[in-house]
Amino acid sequence: MYANNQCCVRHGGQKSDWFAVKSGVRQGCIISPLLSLIVIDWVMKRATIQQLRGIAWKSFNHLEDEDLANDKIIALLSHSQRDMQEKTSCLETTARSVGLKISHYKSEVMTNQHKIQ
Repeated sequence: MYANNQCCVRHGGQKSDWFAVKSGVRQGCIISPLLSLIVIDWVMKRATIQQLRGIAWKSFNHLEDEDLANDKIIALLSHSQRDMQEKTSCLETTARSVGLKISHYKSEVMTNQHKIQ
């Protein structure tokens, strides 16, 4: 779809030399957000498929993650710190396999120590 795509940079009325664009999606293209969602969904499914380590949602269902693409937020859910680390490592490896990188600078961990009685 984007084969042989070339771009240049316009700054201060001047244009740079043309260069090949080998990855990414075109800004303003209506299919770009859909492509991003498809890739993120694929990555999340592969990263959380190993075993059920999420939270029980309903009988026989587990909630493993929550994706909010507009804000680029991905929440991984787990009962233990060890499971969370395994899930995060798997997510990072899977994302890297398709050219995505998890920003450690922008990443946060939130815990809830509430015990169910």
